[in-house]
Amino acid sequence: MGGYSLLAVRLMADIEKQFGKNLSLAALFQGATVEQLAILLRQKTDTQSWSPLVAIQPQGNHPPFFCMPGSGGNVVYFQQLARHLGNDQPFYALQPPSLDGISEPFGRVEEVAAYYLQAIQTLQPSGPYFLGGHSFGVLVAFEMAQQLQKQGETVALLALLDLPTRLPGSPPKQLDWDDTRWLTNIAHIIEVLSAKNLGIFYEALKPLTPEAQLNYLKQQMESVNLLPYNSGIERVRGIVQTIKADELAFMSYLPQG
Repeated sequence: MGGYSLLAVRLMADIEKQFGKNLSLAALFQGATVEQLAILLRQKTDTQSWSPLVAIQPQGNHPPFFCMPGSGGNVVYFQQLARHLGNDQPFYALQPPSLDGISEPFGRVEEVAAYYLQAIQTLQPSGPYFLGGHSFGVLVAFEMAQQLQKQGETVALLALLDLPTRLPGSPPKQLDWDDTRWLTNIAHIIEVLSAKNLGIFYEALKPLTPEAQLNYLKQQMESVNLLPYNSGIERVRGIVQTIKADELAFMSYLPQG
């Protein structure tokens, strides 16, 4: 995640509240201008079926570059990287379905990799493949390369961006965290990325039920303008459950080969 990702969450929540349309992240990139976004909003039905593939920059004659995001799965921050690579380099990012706050998150890096591979092979059935990953996405991209090689496919590029310093497979303290500690930590991550003070403390959250804890985080995000007032709880649940699942998957992953 990143500051731009949080702005995108706010924008999508605003659109849903004002227009009653739950636009996908891919649709936001498709509606790159105000006029294009207005056309999407005027459509009576959502013609865009959900896909993990987000075409950040689909134009160009080079083979597509597929990039996996860091913990949390929001891909908006890749837009600047895609811009630097130029208008002739197709750039696709992959997002997990659990961001909707309804779908169950994946529990293992291998599962994420297999799901993303199925998606990219609908666009590019055979190699050579050009893959990249940032932070948690480094492990996903590496695992995708491993699975592709087992299929007999060629991986022409594996770009690893900002590999986490923590060693995968080591027993970290987070394995002992309860749900309240996870929520407190994720709230702190949101504070760092947004430069906003949410006032979330473990002691205040602990007596609350899990749903009440999520609602409290949502209300705090609304109070600092990270979400519009009276937003649905699903966006917050999607952020929290995806970050937690990604972190746990990272801790348990043991690369093979």
